[in-house]
Amino acid sequence: MIVLPGPAVVVIPIGLAVLATEFAWARKLLIRVKERIERMRNGNGCQGK
Repeated sequence: MIVLPGPAVVVIPIGLAVLATEFAWARKLLIRVKERIERMRNGNGCQGK
């Protein structure tokens, strides 16, 4: 069976973006998520910084 990501892959970043408008912790987490997505796009995967 092929495991595919569910709708949470889309919903969680959108929810963080909404929360980031009000809360500093959500803003920091959203930045980390964006950085991780960018690393994955560049082919670095989940390796350290």
